[in-house]
Amino acid sequence: MQVVVKQSRRAFTLLELILVLLVMAIMVAMAIPAMRGLAAGRGADECAGQMLALAHYARSQAIAEGVNYRLNIDPTNKVYYLTKFYSDPLDASAAPGFYELGVEMGSVFRAPADVTLEWDNAYASLQLQNAAATGQILPEKIGSDVPFVEFTPSGRTDACLIRVIDRDGTVTQVVCPSATETIRVIRPDGRIRS
Repeated sequence: MQVVVKQSRRAFTLLELILVLLVMAIMVAMAIPAMRGLAAGRGADECAGQMLALAHYARSQAIAEGVNYRLNIDPTNKVYYLTKFYSDPLDASAAPGFYELGVEMGSVFRAPADVTLEWDNAYASLQLQNAAATGQILPEKIGSDVPFVEFTPSGRTDACLIRVIDRDGTVTQVVCPSATETIRVIRPDGRIRS
């Protein structure tokens, strides 16, 4: 005679499912603050990266078109955007000056809510003094309500230092050390992105 043993299949009980979901909810709740910090750091890095991309575009367009471009930084309103010099001798109604581009790269870009922008006037002034001391002929700066970095058809770029600060106070720098160098991003760990 053969004995047949039935194996019962055991399923999860409702209590076990609730317990597993509770453990998962606790793990997610512990991970959220760490993820917020990661996102905050990325906001400053992405903002600096956008400025770098705009600067490279402005420099190449200034050279290609033979007109000056500007990367305008408005720390008060936390925005940055490109403009280019326009002068049409055949159109008397259009005053010569810097105008927005009207293309995708000419959009007004806004820094993330938890990111602060700082323009360092002292850095640019020191670079201009050093250039003047070596006998370089510097273009006259036109007064502007919004600080800017100017790109010329000769490939020269204004010296600048822009600090992009995240909510934790970590500083990413957008810097152009001299008129003959290109803008680069210096990350908080000291690595250079150009």
